[in-house]
Amino acid sequence: MDTTLKGVEIDKIVQMTREISFKQKSENPPKQIKIVEKTSSNSDILYTEMNMPFPLANREFLQKRLFVGNKEDPELIRRLGLFDWEHRYYAILVQSTEKREYRRKSKPVRGMTKMFHMLLEEDPEDKTIVKIKFLICQNLYLNLHQVAMKAIEEDLGQTIVIGLLDTYEQFFGKS
Repeated sequence: MDTTLKGVEIDKIVQMTREISFKQKSENPPKQIKIVEKTSSNSDILYTEMNMPFPLANREFLQKRLFVGNKEDPELIRRLGLFDWEHRYYAILVQSTEKREYRRKSKPVRGMTKMFHMLLEEDPEDKTIVKIKFLICQNLYLNLHQVAMKAIEEDLGQTIVIGLLDTYEQFFGKS
């Protein structure tokens, strides 16, 4: 999904996605969220349990996250073979991982994130415009009818963007 946000600051959006305190204090926080391990200055392992509506069981995720900014981490950008652009951008890469102390249980159901890639680009002409592109390949293991699953998948991108804007407005004012 691609979208453009106006009246926002890229640093604040990155801060909101990186620091779990924003999710904990948001209007619709996850049931549980915590950083399990800080693996480097750019990456960590995050545990999240999401509330699901009845009759579904809650879903949990154990995900390794990597945050990299082209102006803050030029060497890492080169090593990863990411874009050599002049304007500021951040790449956020997320995928499921395993840790012995966080083995799967029957409840909540463990979701699987094959990939969640988000690219935040600051407009070179107007620093209050941020372009967001993301690609999600995730399995929530919902045993729903195909029509219901299709509707959920189609709404997921919009749900993420609306949540991002709502949280931005809650903490930094209207965008």
